[in-house]
Amino acid sequence: MKKTSALLKRHLESDMNKYDFKFISSRNRFERRKHYGFQYIGWSSHISLSDDDTELAYHMNTGLGLQHRVVTDLMRPLGLLVGEANIKAGPTIHRGLGRLFPFEKDRDRLIILKFSALESDMKDAAGRIIDMLENDGLAWFERYSDLEIICDEINNPLLGRQAASLLNNDMSISLYGVAMACLVQSDKASFYVERYLDHWEKLDAEIKSRGHDATSKAEHYKEKIAILSESAGVKLL
Repeated sequence: MKKTSALLKRHLESDMNKYDFKFISSRNRFERRKHYGFQYIGWSSHISLSDDDTELAYHMNTGLGLQHRVVTDLMRPLGLLVGEANIKAGPTIHRGLGRLFPFEKDRDRLIILKFSALESDMKDAAGRIIDMLENDGLAWFERYSDLEIICDEINNPLLGRQAASLLNNDMSISLYGVAMACLVQSDKASFYVERYLDHWEKLDAEIKSRGHDATSKAEHYKEKIAILSESAGVKLL
């Protein structure tokens, strides 16, 4: 996988540097520092088959994200991320492209790099990534540099598609959404907690009604909210 990362870096670097993105090899992504934290475009890869199933190929998942440092600091006591390096590198929001949340379905599709045509396929992939950055990514970064906009879209509507495009699971949404509210909409924070807690209690009841014995999501949520309440200095429950 190091070979594909090095090759993609080579194809992207000059264009990314124009926008002040620098490659961070330890994180396998291009980052741009901002006063509130950082922005990034990154990728992961694995080996599978080509589209026509005739040969091996690298499949690359790309995505973009950013970190608001104040959110990271507020969430730190919850222990969702382990290790200082992971905490410092962790995003506040991340949008996966490919088969998840592409801006344009064809352009942002899953990157497939055939072993037999690695150089040409990589050149095409790099061109599509830069096209995505210039036509949609830069605007995405600008929009979500505003923490209040993220807070609104994470929390409204409850666990909606827009929230899912910014965070990868419902528990993360329900915790990060409240954390952001503590910072920029403190008058709404406890209201959001009530809504999310109601969701988790209903889910617990549904699971129980099916005869499953599972750890209570609602109790787990309340434990994390108690920690967040102390960290933020805001009464949430």
